Amino acid sequence: MQAEGAVAMAGDEKLSIYKASRCIKRKENSLFNALRSIYEDSIFVREIRQLWPDLPILANLRCGLWYSPNFESTCYFKSTDGHCHNWSFNTSRLNLHVVGLAGQSGGCIIVDSTRKGKRFPDSMSKTIPIWTCVLNRAIGKYLKEAQGRDANAQWSETLSVCEAGNTEHVPCDWDCSLHLPLWVSGTEKAAIEDRLEDWTRQLEASGADIGSLASLLRKPLRPLWISQKTVVWLNEVPDYDSCGFTPIILLSASSSSGIIQQRGTSKNSWQYIPGAGDDEESWARGLSPNLFWKHVYDLINSGPDLCDQKVADIVEKERVYRAQRGEIAPQVRIKSQKSLMSDGHFSFEDPSLNSGISNDEIEIRSHEDFAIYWLGSTNLAVAATQFAASVSNVDCILNCDSELLPLSLNTDMYLHLPIVSSKLDRFSLMRNLRSALNFAKLNLSKGRTLLVCCCNGEDVSICVCLAILISLFDERGSFDGGKLFEETCITKLDVRQRLVFICKFAINARPSRGNLKQVFNFLIRDGGGGGRGLTMDMVEVSLPLQKSFDGIPFPAVVSPNPSLDFNLHRFIDTITQQKPWLEGRLHSSGALLLRGFPVTTASDFDRVVQAFGYVELPYVGGAAPRSNVVGRVFTANESPPDQKIPFHHEMAQVPEFPSKLFFFCEEEPAIGGETPIVLSHLVYNRMKERYPEFVERLEELGLLYTRILGAGDDPSSPIGRGWQSTFLTTDKRIAEERAVRLGMKLEWMEDGVKTVMGPIPAVKFDQTRGRKTWFNSMVAAYTGWEDARNDPVKAVTFGDGTPLPSEIIYDCLRILDNECAAIPWQKGDVLLIDNLAVLHARRSFKPPRRVLASLCK
Repeated sequence: MQAEGAVAMAGDEKLSIYKASRCIKRKENSLFNALRSIYEDSIFVREIRQLWPDLPILANLRCGLWYSPNFESTCYFKSTDGHCHNWSFNTSRLNLHVVGLAGQSGGCIIVDSTRKGKRFPDSMSKTIPIWTCVLNRAIGKYLKEAQGRDANAQWSETLSVCEAGNTEHVPCDWDCSLHLPLWVSGTEKAAIEDRLEDWTRQLEASGADIGSLASLLRKPLRPLWISQKTVVWLNEVPDYDSCGFTPIILLSASSSSGIIQQRGTSKNSWQYIPGAGDDEESWARGLSPNLFWKHVYDLINSGPDLCDQKVADIVEKERVYRAQRGEIAPQVRIKSQKSLMSDGHFSFEDPSLNSGISNDEIEIRSHEDFAIYWLGSTNLAVAATQFAASVSNVDCILNCDSELLPLSLNTDMYLHLPIVSSKLDRFSLMRNLRSALNFAKLNLSKGRTLLVCCCNGEDVSICVCLAILISLFDERGSFDGGKLFEETCITKLDVRQRLVFICKFAINARPSRGNLKQVFNFLIRDGGGGGRGLTMDMVEVSLPLQKSFDGIPFPAVVSPNPSLDFNLHRFIDTITQQKPWLEGRLHSSGALLLRGFPVTTASDFDRVVQAFGYVELPYVGGAAPRSNVVGRVFTANESPPDQKIPFHHEMAQVPEFPSKLFFFCEEEPAIGGETPIVLSHLVYNRMKERYPEFVERLEELGLLYTRILGAGDDPSSPIGRGWQSTFLTTDKRIAEERAVRLGMKLEWMEDGVKTVMGPIPAVKFDQTRGRKTWFNSMVAAYTGWEDARNDPVKAVTFGDGTPLPSEIIYDCLRILDNECAAIPWQKGDVLLIDNLAVLHARRSFKPPRRVLASLCK
């Protein structure tokens, strides 16, 4: 095979060394190689486990979960917390349930792996050793102080471990040393030791109950390292009971050498990948560890040629099975703690951690006890979305996943807030927290139980619960509706303490730093200072001509709370205070209509726009004739009322386009004049279904826009803006400079100028929503860029200059008309559009009609 590959490369003169190496690397990192490597490494894990069969085995998420079908639990120690000069003891990932498991059994085994070139990941080399040392120091300090307070009764009661009625005292010589592997340099070790005292104080201040931790352990924690290069004499396997410490055995599953495993010319020939379970998004193609172990022999025996299709079939079959039967997908879970404190205090207690996973076989759990984690006696629970639809013991559900739940709850008992990862949108959680808190307050105040769910039950839902606990509960864990929050200046320490409380029950919690930062910023900037935001001045309403897509109203419509007196000043103040809530509605729907508020003049509208705080976008390069009215406010397209303006994304034909558009109805039309809006991703999906080849060519070539401009504006034309107002100058040289910055070519003519823009992409990817959008002015240009100077058929072409097929263009226009929502204007309406997600148009009308606009970056 190597000879054939060499011949193929030699035969292709255009194939560079870089491309050839990438091609070889892709073949080496195939799906079959990854799964076969994981299977081989799992044999080593099983052998080591047989040496200490009584010790619980834990997977360090997420990579470790691939290497055995029988884990008692999971933990989450990040390698980044152990990177050189970036060492950290993270109080948001305390993993205190590991202490409970190790204390019960006399130790535990943690499984992880790493890529080629290293024997152990940094999570095992430094993160976990730091964790054991800090815990030992805090417990040792507690033991010493307790011994000084009471050398007799209290010592026996608090510092003993009770087993079968016998009491064993914790030894006084508690080891608080930092134990690192030999390959960590002395300089690095010394630098870590300098920070241990600070980390210990952080742990003590976090709210973790050190006394309860001390009661779980008879001996201090100590890491031991085992890899495939470790020599273990079977006749000298150490007995952990005889050790002077509680061993945390760190098992690195993969070989660091990356030995090539070949099987001759067999169809099952494969190549070993060290740490194959790492970064599963890049290779697993939807396969989960549970599905892998359920079908392991079929996958391994399928061979490299059939493996990809086999995985695709398994994943699709599982998806269909769940969708049709409503059954819960296999997922390894462990029971949450059952013994809850009667008063619901935010403190740590002795947990009773009993694994629900069999040591002998894979056991699939779908019972509610394994899927939902109740947060003490707060009436709050957290879970993954896949478990939420089948629960029966909750009253209300707050769904933070992008997927809808098939539920029949009343609207006041179910709320869907599609919140995306902070990696995709740094403010998605913050925008939606106001809605989440109001929903939680409404239901918890009535004594209802509330389940908060997200895609995995580990990040977004945890952060939402964190905001709820801080905003609506007192220090004893009792619901107070926000009274304590109104009187308290929230600090990061408060956030850490509540997070420790949550992690005590939701042992799979893995909140990201980005989302925790959003929670904290929301609490100190938008939620704190009197707690006024929890009483909504605005309410979401519905209108007859609204549409709904995936259960989300389009557009979202917000009006004043009818129980409150509103003036412009209060409206402006409310926008400032509740901007995250408003942005949440805008992001989920794509468009937001503010109706019934006291906005009557262009100056009022200008104040509304400024209250949102978006940066103004100068109107340079647009086609529509507009005039400035006041401040940031312009007229909308001033073309004659009998002319329609086709659907378009604002300024999609230029590189710098607005991200948001404001429209304001100063005077409503007598007849017609609506501003229809349509979700751009729906148009893309419909066009992709009907004309896949056309869309593929469009994505490949983009679009070329051509327009001829006169010197002055032509108000009789919908594209009648002259070059002087387009480039905001009467100087041709300056106009050319500004055109170059826009990526536009100018060809001067006797009575004007020909502008050529492109090729410009016709389809964009919406990063914050994870979908493609029909981001272009194709239909608008082809059907509407017509006047004395311009031929619409020539106004837009493929990026290579070839004409567009007219029948497809007009069918796209029909799709736009069918999918749009067109709500008649009322005087005072303010419409906010996400220009990245929504196309808009204008219908003809009978005067009078005056709609103003403002563009934002």
